[in-house]
Amino acid sequence: MSEAAACRLLAKPHWTCTDGLTIPNLGTCIINVQFKPTAVGYASGSLSVSDTDITSPQTVALSGTGTALAFSPPSINFGTVTKGQQVSSAVSLTNAGTTTVSIAGFNIVGANSADFSYSAPCGGSIGAGQTCQLTMYFTPSKTGLEKATFKVFDNSPGSPQSLPLSGKGL
Repeated sequence: MSEAAACRLLAKPHWTCTDGLTIPNLGTCIINVQFKPTAVGYASGSLSVSDTDITSPQTVALSGTGTALAFSPPSINFGTVTKGQQVSSAVSLTNAGTTTVSIAGFNIVGANSADFSYSAPCGGSIGAGQTCQLTMYFTPSKTGLEKATFKVFDNSPGSPQSLPLSGKGL
């Protein structure tokens, strides 16, 4: 794949540069590049644009650091709970990366999401190597197995992070 083709794949829909584009003297061509890490740690690369200038190719160094959040435990089963009663369970959300993770929000999704709730005093970020203690709650409104998923929306790989929740109403 040519460098120009690789750039197009990373570009947002308002891409303004194309193969064969002639840029007038003092003109510009905007290339948008996004960093979407798939692993924790430092990553680097470069963007090269071939042109007719004697200094071709034009190269720009790119780098970024991938961060990661992990739940402990990785899922919560509240067991059997009397309908209308509330139980809680603690869970740790740890940033295993080397940079701060920005948190955009939390949510519980799924068919039985209304019977699960949470307390998440993490604020808007979790520093590198830091842990935030969360509390998950289950208050069954019916009998039988109930399931939902707690989600954390953030800027780390794999976002949103998911924590399966389950419990049985009695």
